[in-house]
Amino acid sequence: MGKNDIFVVWTGMDTRTNKKVVIKEFVKFTDNKERKMFLRESYLLSLTNNKFIIPFIGYTVDHPYAIITEYIPNGNLSILIHGDSDKNSEKKHFSSTYKSIIAMSIAFAMSHVHSLNIIHRDLKPSTVLIEANGTPRIAGFGFARFEDTIGTMTRRIGTPAYMSPEIIKDFYYSMKTDIYSFGVLLYEMSENHHPYPFKTTTDIYDEVVDGDLRPNFSRSTSFGLQRYISKCWSSDAHKRPTFDQIFNDFANGKISFSSSDRSVIKNAADKLRKYHLKSETQGKIPPLVFVDLQQVYLKLQQQKDPTFNVPKEKKIESNTNNIEADKQKEITVLKPIPKINMSNILKKASMQTIAVSQGFIGKNEQVITSALPPATSIKKTIETENLPDLPTFSKILSPSMKQSIKTSKFEDCQTEGNVFHNSETQNDITKSTTLVNLKFNFDQSLLMDVLNPKFIPYINQIADNLPPNYYDEYLIVISKIFKFLANESKVEVLKSFFIIGCRDVTFIDHLINSDLIQDLKINGLETVLQMTNLYYFFFTQRKNFLMNPLIHSNLPFLIKTCPEDMIILLSYYTQKIPNIEQSLPVLDLFLKETSIFLQLDCANHFISIFYHLCIKSPEYLNRRQNDVLAQFEVLTRSQNVIIINEAYKGITNLYDPKYLLNFDIIINNFENDTLHDIICSLLLRVEKFPPSRRLANFFIDKSRVSEEWFLVLMKFSECSTETAKVVVHNQQWMNFGIPTYVNNYKLFLILFQSSLLRKTIVTQHSFYYLLLLFLESNDRDILRSFDEIAKKAPLTKDVLIALEKGKFLKRYFLKLYEETDSEMLAVFVNFFHELAKIGYVNSYEIAITKLIYLIKSNPELSSSIIHTLIQISALPEAVPILKMRKMDAYFQMLKTIQGYEAYAQSFLSNIEKNG
Repeated sequence: MGKNDIFVVWTGMDTRTNKKVVIKEFVKFTDNKERKMFLRESYLLSLTNNKFIIPFIGYTVDHPYAIITEYIPNGNLSILIHGDSDKNSEKKHFSSTYKSIIAMSIAFAMSHVHSLNIIHRDLKPSTVLIEANGTPRIAGFGFARFEDTIGTMTRRIGTPAYMSPEIIKDFYYSMKTDIYSFGVLLYEMSENHHPYPFKTTTDIYDEVVDGDLRPNFSRSTSFGLQRYISKCWSSDAHKRPTFDQIFNDFANGKISFSSSDRSVIKNAADKLRKYHLKSETQGKIPPLVFVDLQQVYLKLQQQKDPTFNVPKEKKIESNTNNIEADKQKEITVLKPIPKINMSNILKKASMQTIAVSQGFIGKNEQVITSALPPATSIKKTIETENLPDLPTFSKILSPSMKQSIKTSKFEDCQTEGNVFHNSETQNDITKSTTLVNLKFNFDQSLLMDVLNPKFIPYINQIADNLPPNYYDEYLIVISKIFKFLANESKVEVLKSFFIIGCRDVTFIDHLINSDLIQDLKINGLETVLQMTNLYYFFFTQRKNFLMNPLIHSNLPFLIKTCPEDMIILLSYYTQKIPNIEQSLPVLDLFLKETSIFLQLDCANHFISIFYHLCIKSPEYLNRRQNDVLAQFEVLTRSQNVIIINEAYKGITNLYDPKYLLNFDIIINNFENDTLHDIICSLLLRVEKFPPSRRLANFFIDKSRVSEEWFLVLMKFSECSTETAKVVVHNQQWMNFGIPTYVNNYKLFLILFQSSLLRKTIVTQHSFYYLLLLFLESNDRDILRSFDEIAKKAPLTKDVLIALEKGKFLKRYFLKLYEETDSEMLAVFVNFFHELAKIGYVNSYEIAITKLIYLIKSNPELSSSIIHTLIQISALPEAVPILKMRKMDAYFQMLKTIQGYEAYAQSFLSNIEKNG
């Protein structure tokens, strides 16, 4: 099927299933690069579990090494767009709706990939395979890797036309590089040609970075899609949307290819959400065959160096697990190594993948994805005592390496066991006597000689070897010299405390009870890092020590200087809080410093921690609900839209109707379209609104396209007379559906309830537009209410003239002219009666003709019609019409009928008087 210098791709047959498979055999295994590529691709493919990603079958244990995936027979998206040049086939026409569904499905799958912290780095039409039924499958994971927010990554990897500027020029980039590639892919799907057909690779590299080169659009691409694609390939990676947002924008109809059927797309999106929910709640089915990847790596090392001994490891295999092609290969299903390296967990904030075996990624981790739209996900490291579950809207931070431990001694002390998970009792003393030399030579004179060149090396030796029986003696000596030490020496001393504490946490008890605790104050940025590391013990295993005034006093400075690390420590602290009352000073201190996190990515984790705390602890919620809400509101002032979004989600889930929101901040955040959905969710819970014109204008405008925003508008209108008045004065709601005439009618009834506002409503120029909207709806329930509206409305001559000029009355009377339903006709008669009390307009002639006809054909309405005709006879302009219709003769006859004499006399008197 294809080959290059490193591997050859061919097809084979899986004898277990008799299904065709694709075998990617690595023919070049001469250095670590190829080994890492094989292991990394195998591991990453094993993590993915999505209907739109190429299914991973397994890999071979021994040479020749190969990766096996399912065979997709129908080619790829590039062939669908451009045709197959190898087979001289022309490109196929596929509908805009199908294009939109493909794009949405790719975004759905890539959202899953990114939730695993994986960057694809080669997303393009040719790596999107197409099944026989049209389902897209993302393949091409050869260049994929875990995102690394600390170290460097390979630049200029992938296909040049789809490379982002940052992957071309930098060694530091994020998952947003895949969004850029997706933007180019959308362009190619829309324009049906390659993005840079006449550019060389060098041209692309130079012009994309220096000249901000992008493909040119034609009229084939709608302006809306052009803007969206331009957003995806923005030079500023932060401005690009996420795949979650892209999926939701397609699903909600905000973007699509021209002439797409949005109802079909919405149905497809609903199915994807159900699939997502089902797959995540059911979980993965354990594979039948396992192999330890570390063992595979050791075998690779032996291939490189025949003298290298591979430790024997028992392995479970299946006798039927074969693929028959040109060669017999043992296929196994990958299982991550259950290994935890605590130093790396702390280094990378317990949220970054552990690197083992020269860069190969593997650890015991669990991936948790949200079942609620939007399809976001959370990734966390499994430890002996898990971090608290985070709310579904959260994403976890990755702090910078500059704030991590840089000593190899720390690396060594972490491999001895789960020393970070002991209980806070004296029974947790580690059997450290097996790890240190009890005959250690404690040289007090050398410790006192701080200028001795051997001082720092000796401190390092103490860190590695100090036995418990020397803890107090060591601390006594250090307490005498600590305040006189240079910062460099203080750093080494503090580092020794941390290393000893990692080995035996009871050392921290000795430290707290020593005189040295008086001098453990931060004396410069050089000591901040080591103090932060030392505080790890206070936040995890010795939480009660945080109540010590001397320990507590350092917290504000640490939060300000190392906010990311302190948030990590706070996450450990909140795993298990035995006494909320005792913990309030620490928690309150973090809340007090909320503004520090305003522009930091770790603000999302800050929100998650306090959200979880409120949800899991009713006592804390009762004590601090308003305080937490207030600090979440502070974070809505951030310039980072992701932080704002997370903060609003926290406020929405914890909202108390008694809490008064700051609507000025909300109004300012209206400017960002991506925040509208979450703000709407929050406002649906609000009961009190200020009478703000800006709020009313925004709610009315959004109600034109959203039922949810209409519900907000209704709550706003019902809140008070003042808020209703603001809505009434904005006549836009009368001129169009919000988004349907039924909603206009509901809002009208709410506002019309106020006798103070009725006059304002009926005297507005747009009132007749509203009545026309109701009339043209043909909704009989609405039309039946016209007479009641006329009775309650303070109608005036000016209102009547406006209704006449707006053609409403003429249209209404003509619509009723052919009406036969008795109930509707009764409404018409009563409505006309109310109008006749005000004055005369020319459209009455149509209505009078209808009345005269009804008095003969609908005797059950005769009483109402007689009353209306008497009212009309008081209008001089109507008398000629009545006479012409010989109604005077009718009432002369009516005068002879018992019980009608007075009515007939009133009519005849009016005719005589006004004739």
